[in-house]
Amino acid sequence: MSETIYIDGGYPVDKIANVLTNDGIVIMPSDTVYGFLFTQKAAEKVRMIKRRDDKPFLFFISDINQLEELGVDYKPFVDVLEKNWPGPFTFIFDNHDGTTSGVRMPEWDVLKELSVKTGKVLYSTSVNFSGQSPMEDVADMHAAFDGQVD
Repeated sequence: MSETIYIDGGYPVDKIANVLTNDGIVIMPSDTVYGFLFTQKAAEKVRMIKRRDDKPFLFFISDINQLEELGVDYKPFVDVLEKNWPGPFTFIFDNHDGTTSGVRMPEWDVLKELSVKTGKVLYSTSVNFSGQSPMEDVADMHAAFDGQVD
């Protein structure tokens, strides 16, 4: 069974980072909507949970140098990135392998700290079943995904 943590006055960043480091899946708010937050190793499980095809996920980074891990050519855009990040802006990059990646450097300190503490690029996608609107009510999320996320 999933554990629901209601927050009053702060996020248990160490506990969440531990779940992510162990390739677990977390549902939490982001700069924009509630999202699944996870690492690369949990990506296929999230696809199954959401009933999602091979559409790429969003990446959260805490440092512009993490773009190198993703294999994107960002150097020509450093000025634009530094002007707009951190913030709720997603930039779409061409990868060296011909695919694209959507990347965001969140402004919210909690998400940045999670990326730093895990030492990983974090993956994200809205909390919903594919093709449906993002869920906004925590009770709905719990009912839909209890036992499937950590």
